[in-house]
Amino acid sequence: MANSFADINMDIDDLAGFIVLLLLFSSPIVITALILGFRHKNKKAKYQIISEALAAGKELPKEFFVEASKNTDTKVVLSKGIKNACLGIGLAIMLWFITEEMGIASIGILEFFIGIGQVITAYATREKEENKNEPSNCTDIEQL
Repeated sequence: MANSFADINMDIDDLAGFIVLLLLFSSPIVITALILGFRHKNKKAKYQIISEALAAGKELPKEFFVEASKNTDTKVVLSKGIKNACLGIGLAIMLWFITEEMGIASIGILEFFIGIGQVITAYATREKEENKNEPSNCTDIEQL
């Protein structure tokens, strides 16, 4: 019997390498778990405050209900789209120069088109919001 599992002798270098690899690959999972845990804790505290305020008969400010639409503002979507499009162009050029293969550079092209889609979405929702604010028939004009 040459080597069995029980006969493996690990020296300190092998153990240190194993620990480094274990920490390297487990750190994203630990960081994600911490972030999700803190977000859950903050939301739970917020809902506790809201329930206490409602139980006391206090009126809630409008800021509690606006949070859901915070990331859908057209200016935010437009700026994210422009940033993603520029990032995609830069990423495609960098990957193309480094690898000299267009296949890998297509990752940047994908990011570019995601940014273009966000810009188009921002303009489409902006036009929809502008049309919503305009009077649509004669009775609306008379009320103005």
